[in-house]
Amino acid sequence: MDIKIKNLYKKYDDKVIFKDFNIIFKENRVNTILGKSGCGKTTLLKIISNIVEKDSGKIEGINTNSISYIFQEDRLVEWLTVKENLKLILKNDYKKGELDKICKKYLNLVGVQDFENYYPQSLSGGIRQRVNIARAFAKPSKLIIMDEPFKSIDIKNKNDIMKAFKNVLREETRTVLFVTHDIDEALYFTGKIYILGGDPLIIKATFNSNQIEDKKQIINLI
Repeated sequence: MDIKIKNLYKKYDDKVIFKDFNIIFKENRVNTILGKSGCGKTTLLKIISNIVEKDSGKIEGINTNSISYIFQEDRLVEWLTVKENLKLILKNDYKKGELDKICKKYLNLVGVQDFENYYPQSLSGGIRQRVNIARAFAKPSKLIIMDEPFKSIDIKNKNDIMKAFKNVLREETRTVLFVTHDIDEALYFTGKIYILGGDPLIIKATFNSNQIEDKKQIINLI
């Protein structure tokens, strides 16, 4: 089922973020959201996942028990090892005998398999975020929400992870909401691109990623 947001209204103090805001995110596709910093993209993701309460409006097509969320900060549990951080999230989704295999698969996917017994405080910010991504990918959720997931990762590892994630999406049926400021990231995945902006927030333009012939089409709208 598509995710449908209808007549969303949200304000903080006297600032209205959303007013009669409507958008449809397509099921089983990558839905990429672009827009200036501070325009309300992260707030939208948090409302969709029920982290932030909306003031009014309807959201359809969401099962909040089947969401993986990659936050801008990694949110790893400091007193658990890398592998234990994954197991903590996955323990109710897989049989006990499967957990080690699943953890190994997704730590390999993001290139951090050698750090499975390390504690987060001994890892760099980029490696911590790669563990965060592995944890979200490993959870068998129908919806993956990604809020600038690659911004702290070096270009080589970022490209490898994006390629691996594209392969995951070929094998598994997932709906993805992906916020980024990087136009190359937005164009990498096949799907829908939404350019948001304004005060309150509006949809300025939508594209299929394969329709973009020149990045200037997007740059001039952000």
